[in-house]
Amino acid sequence: MASPAADRDLDEQLIHDFPWPDPQNRQRTAALHGQLGSIKKSGDFGVTLHGMMAGILEMALRLRGFENFFIDMVAEPQQASRLLNKLTDIKIAYWMKALPLLEGSVDVAIEVDDLGTQESLLVSPELYRTLVKPCHKRLIAAIKQSAPGIKVFFHSCGAVYPLLHDLVEIGVDILNPVQFSAAGMELPKLKKEFGQDITFWGGVVDTQKTLPYGKPQQIKDEVKRHIEILAPGGGYVINTVHNIQGDVPPQNLEALFEAIQLYR
Repeated sequence: MASPAADRDLDEQLIHDFPWPDPQNRQRTAALHGQLGSIKKSGDFGVTLHGMMAGILEMALRLRGFENFFIDMVAEPQQASRLLNKLTDIKIAYWMKALPLLEGSVDVAIEVDDLGTQESLLVSPELYRTLVKPCHKRLIAAIKQSAPGIKVFFHSCGAVYPLLHDLVEIGVDILNPVQFSAAGMELPKLKKEFGQDITFWGGVVDTQKTLPYGKPQQIKDEVKRHIEILAPGGGYVINTVHNIQGDVPPQNLEALFEAIQLYR
């Protein structure tokens, strides 16, 4: 897929000329009241609302192309910051439209930004703190100001351990998907260091290897072990590490749900 802003230099004119979506277009929020009503009628469930588009860093990488934007961040940090802040403005405008419409009924605001790979971060901690973190901080502050009491769920795959203190500092309440197979993401360490500060949402079973390729008993053992690590003291929502893929054998899904019911 081509990156739509890759063929020009990143400058103020490019950001001005780009055909940005309207985050407050009524079509984006028209169905929210009806969906909320259906949820409330079906039972006593918490309500989550997803933000608009992918993450701030993710969208910059998609628009400019990975190589281009990584170069931008080092060679043209001021222009890179302009783009990141433009994307932040769009996200905030969406939340400022959507949250008041739902009048305090949203329990969890979902935001995303994949900051890690299996082995490391996508950008150095220094670059994150200089260019990306201020945007994440501004976004989360706007959400919480618009809906006091709301919890912010932040999805980031990969080896994000070096940034967890930063995420807690800027107001992230929930970390997902807790990819414990990534470097530095050992569950006992995460629970010990951050269990009092953040809720872990995920991490009950590995969806890369164990769930698709393991035996049912392996899955049950992993679920039991991870619940025993993450659940004590609260602050844990049982979920897999990211989505369950189509190649998972039915008997492994049965083992997963049986183990969750048994050990939760």
